[in-house]
Amino acid sequence: MDPLDKASKSMEILRLRLSENLERLRADGRLAAPQAPAGSARPEPARQKARLAVQKRLDTLDPNDPAFAERAADAFVESVLLAEFGDEFSNDANFRQLILDVSREMRLDPAMSERLARLFAELRAG
Repeated sequence: MDPLDKASKSMEILRLRLSENLERLRADGRLAAPQAPAGSARPEPARQKARLAVQKRLDTLDPNDPAFAERAADAFVESVLLAEFGDEFSNDANFRQLILDVSREMRLDPAMSERLARLFAELRAG
């Protein structure tokens, strides 16, 4: 079973929270509306893109680093957001703050933190 399948409920919660936060930022005028490419549809490859991006980012982190959980969660949130909503947000200062806020919220929830730890271990194991 794909490790991301186990996190599908978590990802759905994350997607909902992030969509709400992005809409709030847009409504407040702190984030520009995305420009969708012509003829684009969000197919399954977005999920594969996120999975590969998370694995690649985790491979660059030292699992013995005391800040590993924090950095891995940040990388996870960023990778999922970019795969889901596109790269146009990557240079936005509010986007980085959103990543940090969501990552912190996820790590503060004991059940979510445990799920993330299992996901990161499985992704690192390949």
